[in-house]
Amino acid sequence: MVLRVTSGYSPEYLLKEVATGRESYYTGAVTEGEPPGRWWGAGAEKLGLSGLVDAQDMRALYERFLDPRAEGFRDPERWDETPTLGHAGRKYATEDELYERAVEQEPNATPERLAELRVQAGKNARQNVAFFDLTFSVQKSVTLIHTAFEAQEMAARRAGDEETAAAWAEFRLAVEDAIWAGNNAGLAYFAEKAGYARTGHHGGEAGRWVDAHGWTVASFFQHDSREHDPQLHIHNGLLNRVEGPDGKWLTLDSKALFKFRPAAAAVAERTTEERLTQTLGLLMKMRPDGKAREVVGVVQEAMDLISTRRHQVTAKTQELVDAFEATRGRSPNGLELERMAQQATLLTRRAKSHDGETREQLLDRIDERIRTDIDGGLAAVAQMVLEAREAGVQLQDWSPAAVIETALADVQSRKAGWTSADLTAAINTALPDYIGNSENVGELLDSLTAEALQYATELDAARPGDALLPDELRLENGESAYRAPGARLYATPDQVRTERSLLAAARGGDATALPRPVADRFLAGLASSGIALGVDQEAAIRGVLTSGARVETLVGPAGTGKSFVVGTIARGWIDPELTGGERPRRVFGLATSQVATDVLTAEGLTARNVARWLATQDRLADHAVADDHEWALHAGDLVVVDESAMTDTSALAEIYAHVERAGAKLLLVGDHRQLAAVGAGGGMDLIAATGARYELIEARRFADEWERTASLRLRDGEEDVLRSYHQHGRLLDSGTRAEAETSATSAWLADTLDGKHALLLVDTNEQAAALSAQLRAELVRLGRVEEDGVQIAGKAIAGVGDLVQARWNGWAIAGVEGNERGPINRETYRVVSTRENGSLEVELLGAGARMVLPADYVREHLALGYASTVHAAQGRTVDVSHAVITQQTARAALYVALSRGREANYAHVATTATVDDPARGSDRHDLHRDPIAVLAGILDDGRDPIGARSALAIATESADTEGNVRSAADLLADAAHLAATARTARWLDDLTEAGHITPEQRGRIAAEDGAPSLARVLRRAELAGLDPQQTLADAVIERPLTGSRNTTNVLHNRITGGNTRTFDPQGSSWSAWTPRVDDADWTAYLGDLAAAADRRAAELGKTVADEAPEWAVTALGPVPNDAIGRDEWIERAGVVAAYRELRSHADDSDVLGSAPQAGQVEHYAAYRAAWRALDRPEIDRVEHQMSDGLHRMRLRAWEREKAWGPRYVGHELAGTRQAADRQRRVAALRRAEAETAIASRDELLREADEAAALAETLTQRVGELEQLDAARSTWLAHVAGTRAAAEVSEAILAERHAGDEPEERVTAGEWLAAERASREEDDARQRISEHEIREDADAFEDARHDERAEPAPLDVREVAATEPRQAQEDVVRVPSAEETADALTRANRALAEMKVREVEDVRVEEEARQEELGRWHDETAQVDDVADATDDLTVDAV
Repeated sequence: MVLRVTSGYSPEYLLKEVATGRESYYTGAVTEGEPPGRWWGAGAEKLGLSGLVDAQDMRALYERFLDPRAEGFRDPERWDETPTLGHAGRKYATEDELYERAVEQEPNATPERLAELRVQAGKNARQNVAFFDLTFSVQKSVTLIHTAFEAQEMAARRAGDEETAAAWAEFRLAVEDAIWAGNNAGLAYFAEKAGYARTGHHGGEAGRWVDAHGWTVASFFQHDSREHDPQLHIHNGLLNRVEGPDGKWLTLDSKALFKFRPAAAAVAERTTEERLTQTLGLLMKMRPDGKAREVVGVVQEAMDLISTRRHQVTAKTQELVDAFEATRGRSPNGLELERMAQQATLLTRRAKSHDGETREQLLDRIDERIRTDIDGGLAAVAQMVLEAREAGVQLQDWSPAAVIETALADVQSRKAGWTSADLTAAINTALPDYIGNSENVGELLDSLTAEALQYATELDAARPGDALLPDELRLENGESAYRAPGARLYATPDQVRTERSLLAAARGGDATALPRPVADRFLAGLASSGIALGVDQEAAIRGVLTSGARVETLVGPAGTGKSFVVGTIARGWIDPELTGGERPRRVFGLATSQVATDVLTAEGLTARNVARWLATQDRLADHAVADDHEWALHAGDLVVVDESAMTDTSALAEIYAHVERAGAKLLLVGDHRQLAAVGAGGGMDLIAATGARYELIEARRFADEWERTASLRLRDGEEDVLRSYHQHGRLLDSGTRAEAETSATSAWLADTLDGKHALLLVDTNEQAAALSAQLRAELVRLGRVEEDGVQIAGKAIAGVGDLVQARWNGWAIAGVEGNERGPINRETYRVVSTRENGSLEVELLGAGARMVLPADYVREHLALGYASTVHAAQGRTVDVSHAVITQQTARAALYVALSRGREANYAHVATTATVDDPARGSDRHDLHRDPIAVLAGILDDGRDPIGARSALAIATESADTEGNVRSAADLLADAAHLAATARTARWLDDLTEAGHITPEQRGRIAAEDGAPSLARVLRRAELAGLDPQQTLADAVIERPLTGSRNTTNVLHNRITGGNTRTFDPQGSSWSAWTPRVDDADWTAYLGDLAAAADRRAAELGKTVADEAPEWAVTALGPVPNDAIGRDEWIERAGVVAAYRELRSHADDSDVLGSAPQAGQVEHYAAYRAAWRALDRPEIDRVEHQMSDGLHRMRLRAWEREKAWGPRYVGHELAGTRQAADRQRRVAALRRAEAETAIASRDELLREADEAAALAETLTQRVGELEQLDAARSTWLAHVAGTRAAAEVSEAILAERHAGDEPEERVTAGEWLAAERASREEDDARQRISEHEIREDADAFEDARHDERAEPAPLDVREVAATEPRQAQEDVVRVPSAEETADALTRANRALAEMKVREVEDVRVEEEARQEELGRWHDETAQVDDVADATDDLTVDAV
């Protein structure tokens, strides 16, 4: 049984189509067989919901979250006044709305900042999740027998045989009951294991979970899919509201749902199967692929006929073929057949809505389809299943130890670190097909899982304070409330031992090696022969040849020349003039994929894929065959494993075992930042982090210099580099996924027609097949591929000229019709000729080698090769790549996709996320995100997938996380707030009891949820050295609280003195910042956390003293040599380093970074302690003492500078480059169309020439925009100081006036009128003196003189202020020629201004230097005069 968990944004479809009873979820009405929904769960029961789902109730609950217990719940007229369960569902803003709000908050933002705000808005855009759709789908065979039983029931009823119909109905209902039993068992298990909500601070390490097992679920049983195929499944709409322990309604933790999904699916599946066997005697048997159990007696052919749309499409295609033959009198050719298949696909892609087909009509249609392959149709299926039953099905006994051993091996083979839910699913698979237990499957699986975990190693480190955790911070199951449910990771001891053995091997250094002088001679010979190596390449080659390490790694990012380096190493390793040994050395190349193996072969290595090589080594140890001996290893041989990050750790360990026995050397080559192993991987990364490692750091593949650097930054996950890709036109805002696919295929086609070797990359094989079919149709239309052809896999057609891709290693085809070898999985070929028997002659793309592929291989294992997945593309190099990027694209896949092309790599980004199932929402829930935001979200998923990391790496990362200051500090901060809130509530109660607070006022504070707010401000007072209890009492007793609208705010205001009282935290240790509480358990827990943080700070201080990083030496000075001075230095360094680790701050140029956010009182205490440890004055005292006027002058200065800055053209560069690319592709396509056109040939060629000319014009404009971009970069550097000062002033003013009313705004006229009135009033009061008159007269004469003088040149800032402001700088567009010319004029003016300023700065600096020299000369002369006078006095005295 498959369990799918998806988010639901609106129940609108379910409400209209299901809950109303007007129509089933997909096809038949309720009266035609689809049952109405049912309420399920403890939450539903508590809310008074039971039995069948009422549409109005569901609308009130799922759309508005109204409380069903409220009086107005069942009266829509009163819904607006009816209370809700928690919040009524947030209305999240769109990307545009978020962007507009951000711009309003930063009205003076620079264009660069606006671009950042746009990306941030895209990252923050989201939809409100109303419910989770938990869909349980049964196996194909169960659906088929239910369909057969129902068909027999209806057939008997049509024949008037009610007795037989009732008997078949019992069979049908028994199947449905079994499915319901499995569904409900799965839900109960799911609610128990994954029923949690999050509370408290969700970030950092201190997010807490609370028990929330009372789920509210509306379940709907469905018989068929949207394509009208039989498909039994139950939609469970899980309300995203659940009651917490304190009675508050919260949202569910969705991550827990996904973690426990495999185990819940196993419980549902096993319960359904056991019930089917118990009630109907049906036997279940595991499929050969081990993925599911099917009903014995149901043949695969019958399941295939109902399981996918492919057969529906095929049937529709046949209808079209029959109609064609009837009207044309001939069979359709290859092109016509393919177009019919496409038409059939469109005709059969039905929406999920009722089309009037009754249940009986559906069954008749399915019966007719089954009869095409199985005599007797559905009746025969029903009969075969019943005949396969056995009387009194026997229980199958099993060995718990064997089941556990099998399950552990299974789950460990899939990933290095796995969860208990993964293990539970594996145990269910390992159990026999029938165990005779359908009532407590979850209990059985849990007990076996618990037993199996006794034989596993937990990879998660203990958290600080876990041993002393108070009961209030534990969940019902005893786990810590800070531990994410279901997130613990495990590994088998065998896996850990395997990884440790690889680590030990990486430290070994007794392998074969060349003397360094010999290696130097080899490298010198390469240079003299004209082979120029990069510094990184030369270091890697020398290192591998001379190190003597038994295991080494060569890390090669995309395009760094890794294969060339491997080939050069192999050449040096086997050169007899260098080795001088009696036995010639050999180099063997291994790789997971055969394509990568062929790359090694091309570099001169004797190569084979890993699986075949390991099988050969096993045979050599036992019963070798003739060809095996050439693969025997000997001492001094070198084994190279390419793309080793994609090789399972167990396979790497096995390879090393063979290498070690032979006395050979192992070199692991690859890139752990690219695609990972399918199974338990991480081995290469583990060895690379420990043993000898060489890394190639110069990307040589790319034609453009910027892309060489950018690709490496993308590999490192730097989000800022996405801006470079965007400005170079590489990130396309392509809309929905379908639109992105269209964009990518069109671009690929045009580039291919233009003679480029292009690559089209997608996420899945299904996408690749669909896009390949579309491209083939276009190529046939253009005359590049022959219409006629032979059938290949997936019912597609391949003709001469087509690109096809192998999907299976055809070793047996070697030797057939003269083939030198067989086809290799994922290799791409061009069809040279077709044969009547269905075979093909193909040519290996890029190599020219030809082979003949037999018809059976062609039909089963050959697919169109125009599009492929990223996994198939790793290791390939082409001219241009086009990738369809979605939010589901993995980070490693993104890097691979954008690093295949030498000339360019394009990401056609699906920027509009759509709801793929009407049951979860409609098109109004589509969500747009900026393309950079989509890619940034992919990069934000920074941690590698669990399968990409080794068990030891997972354990090490966990230990580092839990040993980090942040872990203990975050836990302490959260626990301190909880403890402080509890004690504040008690103090308020005490004050109430003493009569200082009235019961009404106390109740108001409780209603305002005032204790947490007061607790925070009292913690600030406590950290500043005050008594928090007395501080609260003083605030209460100061004066009566009567008449206050918000008592909490009044008390807060009194404590802070109206925000004029500052609380500067004292102390320098976490122990000093621990709150005082009366509870002994809480005191012990808080003390343990503080001690852990202080220990870590002390460790950091010692580490800093030993390593003396740049920031520490700059800020604290060199480490003193004397013991006392050193200890004091270490203590100060520990305080600063602890704060840096707390904030994950690694910038050496800025020791502390920014202060913590408001409300983080303990973190702020650490910040102030670090500040004091640096011996700095009070925070920015000089700038904080500046008046508001001076700060506003700095802001004004920056505004004036911004006015004359060159235009920001980042978005226009992107738009113009993309427009130029589009026109080039239009030109290529029109030329290709002209080749086959007759009447319109001249028109097409004219359009091609026009497009090419426009592309050239746009390219020239790109050059102009690049000049503007460079000018703006120069200007930004020139005004950096003014900008930084303005940002500081803006922050200080915002902090200073955070609580002020907005300043009144006036117009110029209003200001002048007020100014004149004020001046007149002043003049009436003042006497004008003669001195003042004389001064005015002098000033008048000066002014007249100035008027006669040469007018001063206008300041560029003043000129710019009179010009129109730059517009549309935040829009991706193509600027006009006039706009660009005007912008260039302004930019040149700015460059000239900067040059003048630089000259002036030099002049002023030189004058200052000369003045200083003069002053120094004068001072020296004075000293000489004094010395002479002194000498004279001395002589006189003598």
